[in-house]
Amino acid sequence: MRMFGLFRKREMDHSQKVEAAYRRCNADERKGFFPEGVHQADIIIRSLAKIYGVSLDELDENGYCEILTSYTEAIIRKALPGSDDEVIVRGFQVRHGSLVRTIEIARRAFTYTMLNRMDHSFAIESEEDMLFLCKAAQSEHEKTSPKQGSMFVGEYCFEGPLEHAIYGKLYGTDDGFICWNSGNQYREQYRKGFQLVEEGKYDEAIEAYRASLEFNPIGISARFEICECFIRLKDFYSAKETLYAMTPYLLEPKHLAKFYRRLGYIGVEQGNDLCAAGCFVYSKNFEQNPGTEQELQNIFAKTGVQPSQIVGDPTIYLERYHIPVLKERKLSEL
Repeated sequence: MRMFGLFRKREMDHSQKVEAAYRRCNADERKGFFPEGVHQADIIIRSLAKIYGVSLDELDENGYCEILTSYTEAIIRKALPGSDDEVIVRGFQVRHGSLVRTIEIARRAFTYTMLNRMDHSFAIESEEDMLFLCKAAQSEHEKTSPKQGSMFVGEYCFEGPLEHAIYGKLYGTDDGFICWNSGNQYREQYRKGFQLVEEGKYDEAIEAYRASLEFNPIGISARFEICECFIRLKDFYSAKETLYAMTPYLLEPKHLAKFYRRLGYIGVEQGNDLCAAGCFVYSKNFEQNPGTEQELQNIFAKTGVQPSQIVGDPTIYLERYHIPVLKERKLSEL
């Protein structure tokens, strides 16, 4: 009787190969690289396989591991002091030539890696996703080696990959790229605005911050500073309008929390403590901040009412005062 088949190693399925590749990282690496756990690793492997043009059915555990390693290596190299994106891109080809056959594929892989770091659920699942990624990767390349011509519909100085991606998602077109310029025009205007604030020249600071938005139309930091200037000028209507205008760009929890804290400060200044309490309490859904607790205690000291006792569901109060109820979103949801 032949029984050798009983001892033959069974072939791994997709989930098992993902798990094996994921487990090759130690516990600290898994926590740092994949905050969403093995599910995020699965998304990354599937997406990079599409970018590399390889079939996962034809790869074994080692192939899965190499895909995941290409992701983690890029993150490590990006974090090094003085890192150069173009060097990292070319490193994809040098270390993973069996997967990364062209420099264009390397740029797409690097761009995907940076976007997934910002949005852990960001995946390449459709032709539309791939088209967006190709445009984003090309635009990133143009940041350091701009070409002349009419292919580019915009050239801006974004603060980071997420702002670049947000702009591309919301305003990109099918016939042009959004170029990420490496210049400092945005930061120069932003610093000018900050200096004017230090001098108490809030109207002039607003103009400087607005000028910075010509170089970075997303400009979340500048928009928050414009709001702060209006608050100091007691122009609460304009402060609110500034905040509401930036809501399409608010994806990260820290920005959402800041949005509601600013509305809370405005409520306090306008004497609407109930509205303010609702905003401060809702901001805690996104970020815990010592200043938030202090403001709530100030409201309690002023009114004698503990906000946590009356604001069970803060969204009720936000809706009552016509304040938008925002939630954390993923880049893929834009």
